[in-house]
Amino acid sequence: MIAKKEFYYAISKLSMLLTYPVSIYFITKYLSQFEQGFFYAMFALAQIQILADLGFNSTLGYYISSYWHKLLILNNEVVGCEDSKLGIKSLLSSAIRWMVILIPLSIILIGIIGYQILSRVSHEAKIDWEIPWILVSISIGINLLSSSLRVIAENSYHLKESQKASIFSLLLSNICLCTALYFGMGLYSLSLLLIVQGLIINFYLFWKLKPIIKLIYLKEQNLIKLPVQFIKQQILAGIGGIASYIMYQSFVPILILNVGAVEAGQFGLLMQIYFFCHSLSMIWLANEQPYFGKYWASSSSSMLLNSLNTLIKKSFITSFLIIFMVISVIYLAKEYLPNYGDRISGMLVCSVMLFVVILKQPQAIYASAIRYGKKEPFLVPVFAVSILVMLVNYFSSKYSLLYLAVAYLIFNGIILTYITSKISIKIIGNHFK
Repeated sequence: MIAKKEFYYAISKLSMLLTYPVSIYFITKYLSQFEQGFFYAMFALAQIQILADLGFNSTLGYYISSYWHKLLILNNEVVGCEDSKLGIKSLLSSAIRWMVILIPLSIILIGIIGYQILSRVSHEAKIDWEIPWILVSISIGINLLSSSLRVIAENSYHLKESQKASIFSLLLSNICLCTALYFGMGLYSLSLLLIVQGLIINFYLFWKLKPIIKLIYLKEQNLIKLPVQFIKQQILAGIGGIASYIMYQSFVPILILNVGAVEAGQFGLLMQIYFFCHSLSMIWLANEQPYFGKYWASSSSSMLLNSLNTLIKKSFITSFLIIFMVISVIYLAKEYLPNYGDRISGMLVCSVMLFVVILKQPQAIYASAIRYGKKEPFLVPVFAVSILVMLVNYFSSKYSLLYLAVAYLIFNGIILTYITSKISIKIIGNHFK
């Protein structure tokens, strides 16, 4: 079963491996340096949607995982423990109410924030960005819904369906992106990418998750109320989401204000490659993490610890090989294809930033496992490190991006990984005594 899940995940990452270099080629070929800066700034601003749900989706996933291990789908119907079915119904009802309020509010607020930031730097060049940004803002609502559907799919052990949705959306949305760029649609291509991406995931997962979604129509009225712990964990996850956004997505919006669209675009391309490498290295974690909830619920310490140790070893090796190959490609591009190689930050900055992907593998794995135990002990260190990274970005980027890269490696790659590992090992030891 694991092999089958990993096969589909590997296919989704192979799709990334094929589409990302092509999309990067089209972006650097058909967008000017200024447009590239706006492209990545708009993309980073759109990711504020990570904050918009205030931690609801991640908390929803933890609870669905704990309920679903007593359920299964048979003859297109969910069967199993009635209390677990009522628990899933309660979660779905809460998700619908949350999205009805959240989606329009997010579109308006994020749209206004992005407009204010982009309008401050639009004088650098005459760029048609206003209408594309409005369309990007609309895509935020579409993708908020798709995030909830993916959480439901992955934590009800429908990993294959979630990965298929990712493959279809990745391939088709990137085809739309490259086609739009080729025909000179400029920044409209980003809004097309995000809208198509969200719509494909929504339609596919609605269709595949119909047996689960139908639980919303259960006639039983004695619903299980969301526990106070859910609300507390959501608040903590929401604060953690703010820290995560600052840590990974605040670079380009700050840089476009500090040093202009050109250098912001170069660093934005570097961060796209960073996320690509990190995503590829997560092949093992992505398929195992929905089972963390089962390990916690069954008090299976040996299974959890064995899973974590195996995941860390595999992820270290995988990330090292990926980073080595990517840095080699960047070096060759800068040496022999400078028209494209110069669209990314300097070689030393790239190497330092990408090395963080290797160092933070234990951090990602331990943090995921602990959160599936309905615990959020990393809030203070993550928030503190994210603020330090943002401050270094703001005050040092005017002088050298290398200062920013080195600080990021020290704070996120070394210090936060060490703290996360220590806290996680202690919590697991105490819980399973």
